[in-house]
Amino acid sequence: MKEKIIKHINAILCAICVIALALPFSSVDVSTSAFGVSADSSSSVNGFTMITDAGMWGFLFLIAIVVILATTYIGKFAGYKKIACLASPAVMLISIFIAPGQLSADGGGGEYSVDIDISYGPGFFIILVATVLLLGIGLIRFLDLKGNAIFDLINCAEEGEATETPQITPSVDLGAAAEKLGNVTKNITESVTQQAGNIVEKAKEAAQAKPAPQPKYNSDHVMEQINKLFEMKEKGVLTEEEFTQKKAEFLNKLQ
Repeated sequence: MKEKIIKHINAILCAICVIALALPFSSVDVSTSAFGVSADSSSSVNGFTMITDAGMWGFLFLIAIVVILATTYIGKFAGYKKIACLASPAVMLISIFIAPGQLSADGGGGEYSVDIDISYGPGFFIILVATVLLLGIGLIRFLDLKGNAIFDLINCAEEGEATETPQITPSVDLGAAAEKLGNVTKNITESVTQQAGNIVEKAKEAAQAKPAPQPKYNSDHVMEQINKLFEMKEKGVLTEEEFTQKKAEFLNKLQ
């Protein structure tokens, strides 16, 4: 039973990831402040919404799952299984952090600002754990690690699959593979940095392009306030200069 679970562990973890997409994935809290007026809003999305609305990174997450399953169960792709089951979870791991676009942006030179905060839900953490396990299993199989009960169990299950479906597996130069893996990781890191920079820039542009509107004041309300100020001036509570200053402030609010 244990060997069967390990044999199909990639498919099980991929299924867990897909099921977890139906759970709350993240919540977005937006706080806007302009000219002394602030407004807050929040929304919650599940994993499927994140996938469909996140563009490239959302689709990469799904493609990575398909690649893992294809190289595991389709014989003609089995020769690429080790590298696919290592690279695909890495892409999935990056996608779940990039796709929601966690950021905080400020703009307007102090006159207005937009703060965006993203907090993660249970769906995110389930996918995170499953993806990390996929990445660890892929690393064990790619490097053919041995000397540990877990390593041996995973490698034995891998050898059992190879026996049932004979495949011609090309020999791998471990040094060259490590170098290629380093290059892939570098490229992914540069891409992530660029995407994060683009997201922040777009948020800043949105903050500058859409400042919160100033509050509108009813003319009757303003005239009522001016009359009260006049009564206070007549009673000696306000000086002529103070009355003129306050009156001008209320009149400006009508513009």
